[in-house]
Formats: sequence, C-alpha cells, structure tokens
Amino acid sequence: MLRVLVKPGKERKVRNFYPNLYRDELEEMPSQAGVAEAVAADGSFLAVGYLDPDSRIPFRAYRFDPGPLDRAFFLARFRRALRKREGLGQSYRLVHGEADGLPGLVVDRFGEVLVLQVRTRGMEALREAWFPALLEAVGPKGVYERSDMEARRQEGLP
Repeated sequence: MLRVLVKPGKERKVRNFYPNLYRDELEEMPSQAGVAEAVAADGSFLAVGYLDPDSRIPFRAYRFDPGPLDRAFFLARFRRALRKREGLGQSYRLVHGEADGLPGLVVDRFGEVLVLQVRTRGMEALREAWFPALLEAVGPKGVYERSDMEARRQEGLP
C-alpha cells in the first residue's frame, strides 16, 4: 500500500473525519496513484484512501480505520446509505460522495433504476470492488451511468 505523510498540524482535520488532503498539506507523496494510507508526522495512522498525485485533491479518505477498500467495505457503506434513507420513498439520492464516505461517487435511485456518476480517478480505479457491492446491496433492475460532468475533466478523466 502506498503511504502519504501529512504535514505536522494538518493531521487534525483528518482525525476530525475530514476526507480531503490537499497538496500543501502533504509532506511526502508517492508519484504513482493508488490506494494509500495517510500517516501523521509521528507515524500514527490517520486514514486509508485513494492517492491521485495529479488531482487538485491528491488524497481522499474512504475510511478512518485500518483496512482494505474491498467489496465487503463498499457493501457495508451501501447498506448504511440504504438504512439512512429508509422511508424516503421511491426516488432519492442514495450516495452523496463524501457525505456517505464514498468520495467521487453519486448514486441516485429512481424506483428500481440507479443513475450513477463516477467523478474521480479513485472511484474509477476501485470500480471492480464497489460496483458488484452496489448491485448486491440494492438489487436494481437497471443501472444508467452518467459520468460526463466537468469534474471528471478536472480530474483528467474522459
């Protein structure tokens, strides 16, 4: 796993569950993208997330406890999102990115159809883990992806 070192004094925001770390808040950062662990200057663990050195937000935290970003992790997040929205009816925003601990992913539910937006390189890279988990959690009859927003171009994605 890659590792990013957070500058002294900047770790407080991560310990308060703020998911984004900007370039000027990182002391050391590998040049390659991938799943990474953020650590404080004293070496203590802060978060697991996705590192994209080319992004305007190079590190986005997905979890604040040690562990993998695997299908089980994403399944638990989607089930939690479903529980939070019980009773909202047939149409609602099921996943709202960082608010649901899933930076870069937006999922709207319209009855038995999901419309999703993948906004970051991290969510693109982790698709093989989260997409099957989403299907298992919700069991939709259809999924429509609309990943054509300006935010993707800002991330260097098509």
